[in-house]
Amino acid sequence: MRILCVSDAHLFINTQDRERDLVEVLRGEDYDELVLLGDIYDFWFEYDGFIPSYAIKLTAEILRIAEEKRVHFLSGNHDAWVGKFWENFGVSVYRLGFERSLWGKRIFFTHGDYFFGGKFSGIIRRVFHNPISISLFKLLPVEKALKLAKLLSYESRKRQEEVDIGKIERVVLGLDYDVVVSGHLHKPIIRNFGGKIFVCVGDWLENFTYLMIQDGKFTIKNREGKILEELQL
Repeated sequence: MRILCVSDAHLFINTQDRERDLVEVLRGEDYDELVLLGDIYDFWFEYDGFIPSYAIKLTAEILRIAEEKRVHFLSGNHDAWVGKFWENFGVSVYRLGFERSLWGKRIFFTHGDYFFGGKFSGIIRRVFHNPISISLFKLLPVEKALKLAKLLSYESRKRQEEVDIGKIERVVLGLDYDVVVSGHLHKPIIRNFGGKIFVCVGDWLENFTYLMIQDGKFTIKNREGKILEELQL
């Protein structure tokens, strides 16, 4: 079993260079399953009848992969509204995360904002996934929705959260899993907290990192294929 995980590409308008490099990695690596850990798009909303046209090469590549392999898409805090479009093409969509039992270990995959984000992360999640909020957002013209998304993204960048290893340790030890694989924090991290493993994939915005999981080994690589961190269960 070989699993490739990517997170936090934040693709939007005028991000074609990063998109191209990510597509090359998805085509070049050998894997059985793909896990998209959220914030792949800086904004995603499925209006009735059409979807975002930016990062369309990546969208097409994910759909191609889904014809051959199992693909999991976890909603992030920026692309919280991924949903039926992906499910219609066989992609499994999750809100907070999903569990897999592999190599005798319980592994939890999550975007991570709900568990490791700021104090308002849980509230934001509930607002985004409220049917009333979704219905109201649909009333916005697309042009205004995109402008609002740009503004919110800019404000989010200004409030970039610090990585609190102490908080991560407390959360991981409190969860009933052997391994937690996360995104959101944008930093490539592998830590062993008293026998429980935490892995943050990093991002495709500044660090350009991704995670390969194979035979119980967790390997973080950069876009040149160089191994940055590695841990064997």
